[in-house]
Order: sequence, then C-alpha cells, then structure tokens
Amino acid sequence: TDIKKITLIACGTSAFACRVARFWFEEFANITVNVDIASEYRYRKLMKTEGEVVKFISQSGETRDTLAGLEEAKKHGLETISIVNVLDSSISRLSDENIFTLAGPEIGVASTKAFTTQLAALMLLALSLAKSRKMNPKLRRRVITALRKLPEKIEEALELKQEIIKIAPEIASKEQ
Repeated sequence: TDIKKITLIACGTSAFACRVARFWFEEFANITVNVDIASEYRYRKLMKTEGEVVKFISQSGETRDTLAGLEEAKKHGLETISIVNVLDSSISRLSDENIFTLAGPEIGVASTKAFTTQLAALMLLALSLAKSRKMNPKLRRRVITALRKLPEKIEEALELKQEIIKIAPEIASKEQ
C-alpha cells in the first residue's frame, strides 16, 4: 500500500511509545506521523485522507478511550491497525489488521514490558515501511543489527543487579 500518513492513537504508557516511534517513521520512511491521545482523538473532526493508516496501540486491548477512538475511526471508513498484547481483545477484534506483542500480563500501570514490546513493534514497522520504499538501507541494517543484540544487552544489564542495589541508595540521596 502507498501509505502517505500515519496517525498513532494511544493512552498512557502506549502514548509515550507512539511519541518515540513518530521520529522513526519520519526518519526511516519519510512518512508524516501524528500522535493523538485517544481521549482527545475521538472528539476531533475525522476526515478520511487517501493513504492514511490509523494505528491504535494498547497493552490490554481494552483501553476504553482507545477503543472509542477506534470505533470513531471505523465509522469514518479509516484503515485501522492495532498493536496490542492480548489476542482476543476488543481492539484487536475491531481493527482491520493486528500486530500482537505477546508481552505477557502487566502487573502495574507503568507497563515496562508492554512499552518495550510496543517500541519494538513500532520500530519494525518503521523499518519495514522504509524497506518497501527503498529508503535508508545502511541505517536499516545498523538498527536491525542492534535489535538482534538486544536480548544479549538486556541479559548483561540484568547481571548488574547486585552492583545497582549497592549504589542505588547513594544515588537516591544525592542533591542535584
């Protein structure tokens, strides 16, 4: 498809992932990207733009404001893609296409696993679009190489746990 514009819709932690990813889509694939908070998006005047794709990002796939925004987008005939963690969620059932992050259940609202997997999915989408447009091959290769090393880097960071526990109180008590 000839994607000319992407709108990313989310709430909370997922919205922060979208704000980061906006730069990747613009930099790698030269695509205009808007990021909207779902609770605001649903009240905007929505217009179908040729070549626009609207992506809805949600950890649970049940985020009420995100779901309401998706329902509005569908009423206006917009092409929708969801990035969600939960396979049979309301958002995934309503979307035209789905990308499942499969991060597992989140315990807290500040969802580190969901945020990380959403970033990975959005990065891979940006790289895929750049590839289909034959853009930035050297940058794409460099990023893909770094992504492949990510599990190893995470393992190295986790091995530093005891050192971090030792220095954390000292850092926490420091004045700026």
